[in-house]
Amino acid sequence: MKAIITGTFDPITVGHESLIKRASLLFDEVTVLMCQNFDKKTLFTPDQRFELVRLTTESFDNVTAERHEGWLYEYLRKTKDSVLFKGVRNSRDLEYEKEMADFNFEHSGVETLFVFSDKENAEVSSTLVRALMTDGGDWLKLIPQNAQKSAEYFFKNL
Repeated sequence: MKAIITGTFDPITVGHESLIKRASLLFDEVTVLMCQNFDKKTLFTPDQRFELVRLTTESFDNVTAERHEGWLYEYLRKTKDSVLFKGVRNSRDLEYEKEMADFNFEHSGVETLFVFSDKENAEVSSTLVRALMTDGGDWLKLIPQNAQKSAEYFFKNL
């Protein structure tokens, strides 16, 4: 069976990386799908975000990185034997993700499997990383090691 992990990944974090690792141990194949959320204004360009995702996923044998523009359910309709694999940090995440899971299932038939964030990353989010960047905080430690140099370069050249 195949797992699909979706996100805007602006930027990808160690929390995302932890979820990818957990999925890679549970599923034969994992696709990390960078989606475009047209309601979000992103800090990094789509190409920069995808490069950070690609760098993060390259150390996993059964994980690939892909991009998708448009509705997620359109992508999901093309997949077979797959499940959305979503991490939730808190009740707000769960409430939002439940609505998205219902919508995606209704339009694609693909189920969503929820797992709770590991304790170390329960507070890590892309929003937090962007806030630390803006405020001059120590954000780089929240980026996966394989992607840190590129994230730092991208940020310095915004």
